[in-house]
Amino acid sequence: MARLIRNCILSLVLYVILFACLLGRPLSIGLLRIELQAKAQMLVKMRSPKLVILAGSTGPYSHSCAVIGAMLRMPCENAGIAVGIGLDTLFGVYGPLLHAGDVVYMPLELRQYPITRAQLDAGIDSGMLIRHLRGLLSRMPLDRQVGANSASPVQRSRRSY
Repeated sequence: MARLIRNCILSLVLYVILFACLLGRPLSIGLLRIELQAKAQMLVKMRSPKLVILAGSTGPYSHSCAVIGAMLRMPCENAGIAVGIGLDTLFGVYGPLLHAGDVVYMPLELRQYPITRAQLDAGIDSGMLIRHLRGLLSRMPLDRQVGANSASPVQRSRRSY
């Protein structure tokens, strides 16, 4: 029995080391993380008040900062990334960059409204939180931390490429 428990603990340690430290998904999470960082850097450079558009995956194509920002006479950043990146992750990254007077426009896609906690935990951002945004993950509620860490790596790997 002791051997079984020891092997279970060792397998959990191996799982955490592999998926938190070694195995990456550069074609999906890597590109999304780079895009998230680039948009955050743009927000750092912008003066307030500014317009921040947080749309889903169609946001970069359907909401033009060149048009909307000009109409409102405000600097604008289309900071939407993709459906599957949780709003808690987006606001965790962008929230500290928002100031009084900034406007956040959120034209969410229909399928973003009924998302369950299990779907959020298994989302594509769980891998990004575990591997690259550990500080942000540590500030999230405990149930989100556990959910991100326990989402199936097999399910994630199917969506990687």
